Formats: sequence, C-alpha cells, structure tokens
Amino acid sequence: MLVTVSTASYRTWIDEYLDDPKKRRLAIEAIEAFERSENAETISADEIAPIVDAASCEFVRVWEIGVDLLNRLAARHQEARNAIVKMLGDRKADVRFHAVAMLGLCAFPSPFAVSLIRLGLRDRSYHVRGKVAEAACQLGLTELIGELEALQTAEKHAVARQSMEFAVALLREGYLLQSTGGKLSNIWVKLDLDQANPPGFGAAEF
Repeated sequence: MLVTVSTASYRTWIDEYLDDPKKRRLAIEAIEAFERSENAETISADEIAPIVDAASCEFVRVWEIGVDLLNRLAARHQEARNAIVKMLGDRKADVRFHAVAMLGLCAFPSPFAVSLIRLGLRDRSYHVRGKVAEAACQLGLTELIGELEALQTAEKHAVARQSMEFAVALLREGYLLQSTGGKLSNIWVKLDLDQANPPGFGAAEF
C-alpha cells in the first residue's frame, strides 16, 4: 500500500531534524502553499511557486517533500502538471531528475504519465532515462514496451540500459531471469498489489 505523509508529519519532522534556516523556510513555505491549494477548485502558478521552489532545490529531504506535494496536486490540477513539465525541461539535470523521481508512485492521469516518460526517455541524463523506464514498469504502461525496447538497443549507459531491460521484461513477461557467472542468480517478478496502487517488483536470490 502506498502511504501518504500528512503535512502535520512533515512539520514534526522539520521541527525535529531540520535546523538550517534556508531549508526550513523552503520546506515550510511549500507545506503552507500545499495546504492552501489542497482543496481548491483551481490553482495558479504563483500559488504553487513555493512548492516548485522546494521541489527544485538541492537539499535532498526538502526536494523530496516538495516533489511529493507537487505530485499530489498534479493528480488533479493542470497547473501543477505544467510545473512538472517545466521542471523536466530545466537546464539542470538534478531538477529534471526531481521531476520524475517519484513518478512511479503517482496517481497521475495515464496520458500525462506516458507523456512524462516519453520526454524522460530522451533526456540527456542517464539518471532521468533510467528513472522513467523504472516508472513505466511500476505503472504497468505496456503501451511503452516498443519504445523502451528500441531505446534500450541504442542506450549507451549501462545503468539506464539495465533499467530499460528490466522494464521491458517485466512489462511483457512479468518476470526477468538474471544470471551471474553463467548461473541463475535472481528472478525478478512484477507484483500486482491491488487496483488502487501501481504494481511493484521484487527479486528472489539463488
């Protein structure tokens, strides 16, 4: 089951562990903006700007909070989706990675998720390419098998190529046999948890 972290829990964590004033300001302003927007019928780019600032920052725990909150809004609001697309077009590879870092766990409309993955598969960063391949598998997007397979063949970076290989096998067959030294070492299988949550995957070692 996917667990949604409440803003109250985020605030508690910030009070206990986040001492740096700049990090605290970014995180708290993002939370305040989310709380103002969470139940709104419409939102504007200005209203969610603090969330985007947090999601785009360099501080790991802060950008994770920002991305989580932005993704929650993007499930319902086009303006938040626009912000994610803009992040994925940023000149900084880290910001582009943040845009898709939690994609596989999101409740986005399928066409939007597919569009992000297609953009990410052609990103300059292998981290981004590998992450969106992983997300395609997590979300069960079988319509992307052909594209993933074609790009896997041309992929030059081993990490991204392996992510694409895993995604293709798990989406098409539901499993992947992995060998080490000519011997079977792992069996990766896709796990269909329930209809409310995206599938995951796991491995059995030999």
